[in-house]
Amino acid sequence: MGRAGTGYIVSGQLKKSYFILVPSLVPTGPVRGAIAFANAIAGKREVKLVSLKLGGEWKPCLDKRVEVICLESKNSGWFAKKRAYCDLLAKQGGPEKTLSLSMCFSADMLNLLCRRHARIFSSIRGNLPINYRLDYGFLGIFLAYFHLSLLRGFDYVSVMSSAMANQVSPLCSGKPLLVGNFIDEKPVDQYRENYVRNEKFKFIFVGSLTERKQPLLLVESVRSLCEEGHDAYLDVIGSGPLEKSIRDLVSLYDLGSRVNLHGQVESPLSLLSKADAFVLPSLSEGVSRAALEALHIGLPCILRRVDGNDELVQPGVNGLLFEEDDGLLPAMRKLLSKSNRRRKSLLPDGFRQKEESDKILSYVEKNGNS
Repeated sequence: MGRAGTGYIVSGQLKKSYFILVPSLVPTGPVRGAIAFANAIAGKREVKLVSLKLGGEWKPCLDKRVEVICLESKNSGWFAKKRAYCDLLAKQGGPEKTLSLSMCFSADMLNLLCRRHARIFSSIRGNLPINYRLDYGFLGIFLAYFHLSLLRGFDYVSVMSSAMANQVSPLCSGKPLLVGNFIDEKPVDQYRENYVRNEKFKFIFVGSLTERKQPLLLVESVRSLCEEGHDAYLDVIGSGPLEKSIRDLVSLYDLGSRVNLHGQVESPLSLLSKADAFVLPSLSEGVSRAALEALHIGLPCILRRVDGNDELVQPGVNGLLFEEDDGLLPAMRKLLSKSNRRRKSLLPDGFRQKEESDKILSYVEKNGNS
């Protein structure tokens, strides 16, 4: 196995080189998804992880065989980045030998501008109309439909759930590929161990502290559990515009000994391994990477029944689903009565790293000349 000029030799066959384009290397959900894919195919294909911006902690979790390239340099603007990326792709020998996969709006934009040098692939990471509207208000509606309109220019588009597939299918040049979101499983494995629950039941939330993620609803639910006499606790991992409101609510209800705000952490795995259940009451969610990590560690998950969550959680098997706000408290109350004494991965089929990354490779190379 090795390189041969422009391309990559695997079992005597010339395979495509894979470029994975991300807005930055700050470890957001999409970037961690890019790293999981890069790690999964490193050694099978030549892989380059390309960032539009400087900064971000990626080295500890990235396979050494993945080359990292940053397009940003001093005084480099958008057109300089476009020229640099086009030059990188052109050196690989053309679209038949090169795939450029992008995640997120800015990366998709750049990828589309460089399409004559590579087959281009967009990985859609969530329910764009709802996510953009909740994050950016009225402007978000325009941004979402502009982003979706770009998909017609891509050779391949992937989505993470059937609901997302139905949403983007009319806007694609072909049928989108359904690829379940997946995590880099190896770093998570070490945190899964035999576990004996103590009297304190700890819930955990991992996500941005925004209206879309609904952390205030979760704190209210913990308050209700405590008032009912349950020995319930909550770890909150993340930062965002609602952080002050959460701290004020914790202070108002005297929950300082029950609710712990950790802020943004480099890795939530250690804290996840010490919790009893994961809760994410988001109004919209592609497929949460934090939920995937929690399930792989062995934590049951409580999620709202939106988007692809009903494909991830099988009620009574690896967690619970709720629909309206008033359904969260009963779901949390129900999990309090369950004992999880031995941990095993609770990830369902369709969300495993090897199988889903292989699905992308197979699809791209089967349809490489289409």
